[in-house]
Amino acid sequence: KMENIQLTEEKREGAQHFRGSFSPAAYSRKMFGMFSGHEEIVRLRCRKDAINILRDRFGSELMVQPDDSTHFFASVTVAVSPQFYAWVVGLNGAVRIVAPQHVCDSFRKLLLEQLEE
Repeated sequence: KMENIQLTEEKREGAQHFRGSFSPAAYSRKMFGMFSGHEEIVRLRCRKDAINILRDRFGSELMVQPDDSTHFFASVTVAVSPQFYAWVVGLNGAVRIVAPQHVCDSFRKLLLEQLEE
């Protein structure tokens, strides 16, 4: 939290990072909590009743692909981190990670480690 914030005449540093193609909205859709991780395109299998959750998280332009009468697939770019995995767990089975395999394996490893402690 920030306290006693004041406007100064100092020049802001880092302006070069905000020129061109940087989109704060796109960046925030990838991040979970303020935890960064390696960016991945992750394929999710989701229950249809979770569509609004995904659209809220990843934007209304989210592209989905039907799977069966009760599920769809979505490919999203995320910063893979423990916070991303916690978001998936918090949806109580409505969203499952199906690819890439190394992300599935990392998620499974994290869950198993939590059970052991």
